[in-house]
Parts: sequence; C-alpha cells; structure tokens
Amino acid sequence: MSTLHTNTVETSSGGAVTLTKQSAAKAWVKFDNDATINASFSISSTADNGTGDFSITIANAMSSVHYASFFSDSPNGSNQNVHGFKNTHVPTTTVNRVENQNVSNAFRDIENGYFCVLGDLA
Repeated sequence: MSTLHTNTVETSSGGAVTLTKQSAAKAWVKFDNDATINASFSISSTADNGTGDFSITIANAMSSVHYASFFSDSPNGSNQNVHGFKNTHVPTTTVNRVENQNVSNAFRDIENGYFCVLGDLA
C-alpha cells in the first residue's frame, strides 16, 4: 500500500481540482436578505425574488435534478419565531429556488441564508 502526503492538489495546468464523483459539497453559499453573497463556493449568483423568496444559481451544473439541497437561515428581527424552508419550485441542474416561511405559512425575511448542494456534477 502507498501513502500520499501533500499540502496542495492541483490540475496538471496548475488550477483548482474539480470535484466530481466525491462525497463533498459541490456548491454552498452564505447570503444576506437582499441576496448579497457574503461567501460561496461554485455559486454564480443569488436573486431576491421578494420577501423570503430567493433563487440560487449553481456555477457548475449538476448531473441531474436529483441532487440534495439544504437551506437554513438566521431569523431577521421580530421574525424569530419557528419557521421553515419550503421549495415549491422544481429545481433545475443549475438553479434552486428557496422560500422561507413562518409557522403561519407567511413569507418572511432572513438575516442570513445558508445553502448547500450535494450530488454529482455533470
């Protein structure tokens, strides 16, 4: 058996390695209430579609629409009641739309949103 020790893995041309068939997050983002991206990996954009309604565009397409996506948030101001993530929109291989609602099913704003994608890249 061989052992490989390294600090950096790069492509043969010196760029970042693309994760394909590995169990790692393929994309993630932290964004604020007006969809401004604070930090991300493999996310090309976020959009504010209205109160508590956001679209997130993945930079590298997934292999199918059958990937796992997760959304969480930190509540905004007086909206610190129990809430839930709802996705009534069919995701594509590059876009996922998330809606944030309170226990009365009313859309509500967030302070920060956290979104992650797991699955295989195209």
